[in-house]
Amino acid sequence: MTNDDDQARLLVALQDLDLMLREAEDAETSGELKEMGFPLDGVSKLRMARDQLASRIKPQLLNRYQRVSKNFDRPVVP
Repeated sequence: MTNDDDQARLLVALQDLDLMLREAEDAETSGELKEMGFPLDGVSKLRMARDQLASRIKPQLLNRYQRVSKNFDRPVVP
């Protein structure tokens, strides 16, 4: 496992990936991003990266993150 500082960095990165996924999967936001010229064809790669990243986080921290993220868009404050 990694130390506490690394765990915090992993949680922030996980939060960022979750926000990117949420934007890519939201119909209104994804439409706006496409209009601006951003391709949204890498959603499956984002999901795989998220799963790999989540596997590096201690289970108790990941569970807490997932619970808090149900109520807040940014559960981790960097």
